[in-house]
Amino acid sequence: MGLVLIGILIQSNLCAQKLNGSVDDIKKMLCKKWQIEYMLSGGVKIEKGSDVPDLIYEFKPDNSFVFTQGDPQNNVYGSWIYNQQKKSILLQAKGKPAIRVISLIPEELILMTDKKKQGAHKQNIKMVFRVKGD
Repeated sequence: MGLVLIGILIQSNLCAQKLNGSVDDIKKMLCKKWQIEYMLSGGVKIEKGSDVPDLIYEFKPDNSFVFTQGDPQNNVYGSWIYNQQKKSILLQAKGKPAIRVISLIPEELILMTDKKKQGAHKQNIKMVFRVKGD
């Protein structure tokens, strides 16, 4: 019974990571305010501390987004691109694809960025967001 449950959970997680759907379907799911819940770096879960400002992405139907990290004067403005054939969403700020959406379901958004460590190693950082309740 336990193995069956694990199999179902793994299968549902794999399905959640697929970005299937029309442009309108993706816009409906993505175009919300998303607030950071936690990050994963090198397999380690990093919880948001109370002294850390909220990280918030607000996606808009015109394919733009605003990233807020505490002070609104430091907002980052960019665009998002959904490639229906590749089933991928890239976020661009300052002209470079820096972050990609690896999972999108109605109540959860997972982004991944490549962050260089010192030296030649790269470390992928996953950021898990939930819909922000106002």
